Amino acid sequence: MVNDDDQNGEPNLFGDESFLPEDHGPKNFGNQGRGQFSTSQSQEPKRRQRRESDEAKLYPLITRAWCEAGGRLFRNHVGVSQHGTGRNKRVVRTGLVPGSSDLIGWAPLRLGGRFTAIEVKPPGWKTTPKWLDSKQAKFIRAVRAGGGIAGVATSVEDALAMLEENYRITI
Repeated sequence: MVNDDDQNGEPNLFGDESFLPEDHGPKNFGNQGRGQFSTSQSQEPKRRQRRESDEAKLYPLITRAWCEAGGRLFRNHVGVSQHGTGRNKRVVRTGLVPGSSDLIGWAPLRLGGRFTAIEVKPPGWKTTPKWLDSKQAKFIRAVRAGGGIAGVATSVEDALAMLEENYRITI
């Protein structure tokens, strides 16, 4: 049975909470047979361990807090890659546009459901004149000019403060 409302009284558009970030740790989903997958450590390919950045650790924390407040946020991976060789070579672009924010979604529906864009930066990050002229800053200004919520967050508190500032509420 699908619950039509979540705990905040918001319509549950997805039917479940499976899209919420739980664990972003490395997993091996190597095929163990017909349709069976395993997360066993013994099957993990040998490769150099990549240390997760402070910024990357904030994505699931901010996303979960925003969702618990009644909104929704999704990771926006912006990038370009090349696939194939020779005549089969092609360029694949991902994400919205260059400079678009790390997290994209909407504010709680009970508060109007406004488009939201949050650029995540590591704790202690400071604005510089160079950054103010960047594509990221221009994207944030464009979202705000269009009536959306946008800004830079270096913590979960910074992200939730965007709701408080825009709606004069306490979370």
